[in-house]
Amino acid sequence: MILIPFYRQQGKSMEQFTLFLDKQTNHVYKVYNRDENNILYWVVFGLVLALFRAVSSIHLPVYHPIAIVSYILVGLIISITLGIVVYKAYYIEI
Repeated sequence: MILIPFYRQQGKSMEQFTLFLDKQTNHVYKVYNRDENNILYWVVFGLVLALFRAVSSIHLPVYHPIAIVSYILVGLIISITLGIVVYKAYYIEI
């Protein structure tokens, strides 16, 4: 099942949801979004900022093109995994 988001309603005083289209069956699904927690957002933001400041002084010796490609691939895998986890945690039930 491949779901494509095509409409999202979001606001403070209204019901938040996203509409998905299933390409295989041409059905439309309405998925309610989870309420966002602003305190959690600011805590995570602070932790990420602290992590970036701690890592800014680390220099990686990169002498080979294979090492550069390896670092990029590892970063890409971590980014995609984190994106999938956050995407699945955001929606209540599909």
